Order: sequence, then C-alpha cells, then structure tokens
Amino acid sequence: MMKKITFLLVFISFFHTTAQTWEQIAKVTPENRYADDYFGFRVLIKNDSIITGAYRNDYNANEAYDINNAGSVYIFSSQGDEWTQEQKLVASDRQVYNEFGREFELSGNNLFITARRRSIGSTYDIGAVYVFKKDVSGNWIENQIIEPNTLSQYTYFGNKISVDQNFLAVGSESENVSVFKFNNSSSSWEFEQELVSANGNTYDSDVSVLSGKIFVGKRYQEINGFPEVGQVYIYEENGTTNEWEIVQTINPPTIQEDIEFGATIFSHNDFLFVQAANLHTVYVYQWDNSSGLYEYNQEISGGSGFGVDMAAEENTLVVGSYLTNNGTYIGGSAYIYKLENGLWESVAEIANEDQEAYDYFGSGVSIDNGTVVVGAPFEDLDSSGNDYLAKAGAFYVFEDTSTMSNNSINVSVGVKIFPNPFLGSIAVELGRNFPKVELNVYNISGSEILSKHYANVNQVDLELSDLASGFYVLKIYSGNTLLKTTKLLKQ
Repeated sequence: MMKKITFLLVFISFFHTTAQTWEQIAKVTPENRYADDYFGFRVLIKNDSIITGAYRNDYNANEAYDINNAGSVYIFSSQGDEWTQEQKLVASDRQVYNEFGREFELSGNNLFITARRRSIGSTYDIGAVYVFKKDVSGNWIENQIIEPNTLSQYTYFGNKISVDQNFLAVGSESENVSVFKFNNSSSSWEFEQELVSANGNTYDSDVSVLSGKIFVGKRYQEINGFPEVGQVYIYEENGTTNEWEIVQTINPPTIQEDIEFGATIFSHNDFLFVQAANLHTVYVYQWDNSSGLYEYNQEISGGSGFGVDMAAEENTLVVGSYLTNNGTYIGGSAYIYKLENGLWESVAEIANEDQEAYDYFGSGVSIDNGTVVVGAPFEDLDSSGNDYLAKAGAFYVFEDTSTMSNNSINVSVGVKIFPNPFLGSIAVELGRNFPKVELNVYNISGSEILSKHYANVNQVDLELSDLASGFYVLKIYSGNTLLKTTKLLKQ
C-alpha cells in the first residue's frame, strides 16, 4: 500500500506546472528591519491592506524598549504597485517571548492577534488573543484581551485561531479548542464552550470557522491502533441546547500511521481542505446536499511542507509549500489552482525572484481581488536586495498578468479532454481556434514521451493506443502560453 501512495505522490507532485502567468510585482520589508524577526511568517491581504506579523520582533511601535521576542504586527496600504507601512501594532502589556503576531485573523473591523506565550506572573506560556478595532481614522486600537477559561501554565492558547461573523475558535497546544461569541450588549467576546471529540480532547488542533460550522483538525489522533493518523471533526451549534456538537467525523481516505491528517485545515465555500503534513498532500472534501455531509472529492500534492497555509478567493486556491526545493534548497513555493468542473486544477507554481536556500517562501499565503501575497520569513535581504540581516523576513506580491491584457488567454477555460480514463485516443476540444498548438505527454518520472504540433485548430484527436496502462500528464500550449495541464489514465 505504501508503494502505491508513494507512486501517487510522485505523480501529483509532477502534475503541478512551473509555467505561469503570475508575476512578482513587489517585494516588501518593514521600515526598520532586524535579524531573526520572521517578518512574513503569516500574511493577509484584504482590499488595499496587507497585514503581516513578526512574532520575534523585539521593539515597540516607536522602535524602542527592546523586549526579546515580544512580537509585532504590521499594516501596509497600497499606492499603485507600491506598499507603504501605515502602522505597527504591539500588545499593551508587551512581555518577553510573548510571540505576539504569530497568528492573526481579520473579521470586518476586528483584527484578532495571538500571543501564544503570554504569561501572567509566574504562570508561564498561558497565551492570549488581542482584539484590535479600526477607528474612524483608520487606525487599529487595542480593544480587548481574550484569555483562556482556565489560566494554566504551558497552555499556548492562541496556537491556532479562526473567526467568522460572531464566532471565534482558538486552539491551544495543551487544552481543548475554545469557542467565543460576540456579545452585543457588552460589545465584547465572551467564552462559550470548550470542544471535545469522541476520542477525548482537542489539544493541539487547527481550527477553521465558516458559516455556522467549526472545523477542528487533530493531527496526532490515533485511529485503529495506528499512531498520529489524524482526524477532523465538524461541529454545529444545537439550536435547543446552544451547545456545539459533532455532526461529522472525517478520517483520511487511507488509514496510515504518522501522516498527521488535519495538521492544517481550511474551509472555503462548499470545500474543506485538509493537510496530511507528512504526505505533503491536501485532501479536498465538498459539501453534498443530498447526504448532508462533506464527501471526499480529490487530493492535491506538492513539495515538502505543502498545505502549511491555504487561502482562496472564489475559484482560485493558493497553497503554501515552504519546504519545497524550488531550484534552491528549501527555498519554498506557492501553488495556484483553479476550480474547473468541480475539481481543483493546478495552473502555476510561483516563487520569489530572489530566492535563496531556506527562505521558507510559502509559510503564509493570502489572496484578494486577484492579488496573491506570499510570506518568506527567513528571507535575509531588504526590498532592494541589500542590507543582509539573517531571517529578517519579507513578503512578496504577485498578480496574474494574463488578466491584464485583452489579448491574453484565460488558461484552462474552455479546454475539454475526453474520454479520461481512455483506451486508445483522446479528443481535445480547445474552445476556440488557435494558430499554434503543442501537446506534450509525460510519464510519471517527468520524461517527455510524445510531442505533437498543430496549426489553426480548435480540436485535436490524439492517438495514444501505444502507451502502456498507467498515469500520464498532458500539457497543452499555444506558443509560450500554457492552456491546460491535466492527468490522464490509460486503461
């Protein structure tokens, strides 16, 4: 069984295409940089603002009062293709090793920032979530500090966080996931409930909140005697008891030890994305109205660290893969997918133009209005490529240049391939006439085994009866533009 899974991972990893229309338009670093800040560990873009953290930064908003690893969060705004630092946020009670800014979430005019190592007196590493509200001038002002219901040492409350509308879920390393609800009367977030699973606790779990559901990924859950398989629980609030209850439990498609299914989870529209960290794979589930459940849909895979962070907008998905060897050792990548006919298809693998070893590019990803932002917390150079400071960090901004020209081709749109699986030949319908078309077929090792060129066609019949049974990759080009990449199965 393991050999089959390894085969599939190799195939799907190759399936991602490095041809791309996404181009880097900016590299951004803070006004004051410091070594080992990890700026860009997580990123978030919304409208004309980009938010990022530097959870090992030592200085306050005025770049004074050195406190080791107190942490900070930066707000940038856009001026065309330029991004300008507008504000630097720090906790009102800055402490050594707080790690303020390691995780954060935005909901309307509320910005939630974790400090998972915040202490109270001699009770260390309890953790907290700071709530900032935007005032009428556009500045973010600290409004509330949310603490765990039980103030226990080494809880690491705020290890994970997710918010949607009036519900906030906070994960801790050594306590259950906590749910908070916004109270309109007190204008504050109040504790509601700790979430437990059928197998016990929800310690060290990732969380995602969307449309009245809370998704919890417990990466180290044992299943059928296999250690660290992982499991995902979906909770809904009971309208009668007002208690959050498990309505579905999801196991990985194949039960294997040490795959850490649920290490990272992300929900978007009708889709649930679940990382299996040690397989470098994300399993995709889709809501099924007939069954009232999330059903397995497909899997996507990439390089090492694939799925560490995910973001989506409408039919575009971005997946971070911060340990990928993308021309440099552990330089990192981000993969971009488009939703086509119910499946997420790979359209690009992007990396920073100045990539060096150990950049950890892809540690954090975000997308909004067609703009993709990717963090590289171990990047050493400033936005001009100067002033070496080890692991100071940066983030990069990308745009899809194919959408910037009326003459550009919208990749994959209108291209149909059938039948698949196939026995002899396949038909490729291009959706329009192209002056030049190139079809390349690759085996699972990445070797090109067939290349065909055509002129002035909108449909091609490709004879593949000589191929042995198995998986292949088909890439379709018009000139230098990639129209589609898809996997084929010869029966």
